[in-house]
Amino acid sequence: RKLLLGILERSGQPDLGIEGNFPDASLLRTVLIYPGLYRKENKEKWGYEAPENIADNGLMEVWRKFRDFFTTPQDTPKNISQFFEELSKPPFGLKSGLYPILFAAALKAFPNATSLIKDGSYIKDLLPSEIEQLCRDPKSYFLTVPKLNDKQIWYLRETFKLFSDEGVEIFDEKDLVRRCHDAFELWKSILPPAVLTTNFISDKAKAFQRIIFLDVDPIDFFFRRIPQAFGLKEFEQYEILIEEIKYCISELSNISDIFRKHAESSFRQSVNLTENNGHLPLRELALSWTNCFSEDFIKNINDDSAKGFFARINTKYDSDEIFLDSL
Repeated sequence: RKLLLGILERSGQPDLGIEGNFPDASLLRTVLIYPGLYRKENKEKWGYEAPENIADNGLMEVWRKFRDFFTTPQDTPKNISQFFEELSKPPFGLKSGLYPILFAAALKAFPNATSLIKDGSYIKDLLPSEIEQLCRDPKSYFLTVPKLNDKQIWYLRETFKLFSDEGVEIFDEKDLVRRCHDAFELWKSILPPAVLTTNFISDKAKAFQRIIFLDVDPIDFFFRRIPQAFGLKEFEQYEILIEEIKYCISELSNISDIFRKHAESSFRQSVNLTENNGHLPLRELALSWTNCFSEDFIKNINDDSAKGFFARINTKYDSDEIFLDSL
């Protein structure tokens, strides 16, 4: 399992970051390094060799089959069970014990716009244990490899920019779907919890809100679910789609500001001290309101929530926003 972890997380490092003479190090040398599948590219980086450069003809053909499986587009999900069955028969005769190592290595060697599906659900975090399970029970797993046109590639690049602060130049375009999904998941993870339930958003943002927490295949999400959410029947309207996503990202990311505005409005209406209370800073207005009550009245309050409310109002805050958050 250490070898699989090294492949998935440390590809590009010398010896996949594996040291010593443990069984995993021996497997690394025997299966990947000595046959030439994993080799040194320059002084600092290691990488996976192209099938055409593999000396052993049998291994070259097996490695070519893996490359074709991961990179050749297909309209329907690819059957991993059938793929392994083909590799197990002549002229390949690949042993089942090698499936996990070569499958994991191919994932890193041939990054593409792929999605790995188990029982109809997208696998977000591919762990060594998942690779091992995939090789034991491949019938539950499928691989989707779509064919992307220039417009779709542009759409994914622009989508990545919206969800991430990084530049798209930092990774291979073949990796766009996964990187877009990773950026989307990161953006989603830092959203305020209120995004899940709030109704203080536009209908457009509500449509986006309904789909962002679905556990679906990224390809289905970006190319079917999002266009449908915005009522775009022609899915090639990617320029419009990007503007719609941009609008919703801005609205949902700023939901805390919307809540503060509603809270401030409610507070001002409830206090309603003077005709000019709408122009007073909120903290000043709150203090003016508490001054309407005597110290004895406040001291004799029995309700803990009410006491806490008065205590918070009388605390000094650096801004109205912090004051509202405290309430």
